Amino acid sequence: MNQAIQKARDSLGAFMQIKENPKSGAERFELKVSFSRELMWVSPFRVSGGVNGKGDGFEGILKSVPQYNPTLAWGKQVSFSRDQIVDWGYTKDGKRHGHFTTCVLLARVKADEAAKISKDMKLECAP
Repeated sequence: MNQAIQKARDSLGAFMQIKENPKSGAERFELKVSFSRELMWVSPFRVSGGVNGKGDGFEGILKSVPQYNPTLAWGKQVSFSRDQIVDWGYTKDGKRHGHFTTCVLLARVKADEAAKISKDMKLECAP
């Protein structure tokens, strides 16, 4: 999982460039963010002034249901910093890109179940 998070962080700049200048067919941009003990998806999102005064902040709408953090809720606006981002994803021409941590999780389930989820999500995980 740590390698997947590092891969996502290393490619975050390229992802943000795609989001800022999306090509035809690119949509559903999302970030996976670490909030205390939980990793949750945020979409839509935008760059903000920063939660720590460094200008590296973001805000968006939580698209995950928290299990451990009672101050968060699905659909609630959240603010976070760049260092909290652990993954990213978007859809282009019906195919999902990114989702590095999702691919790690899929590798931990039965092969037939992982194949069905990947097909349903239109997600291709690189070996």
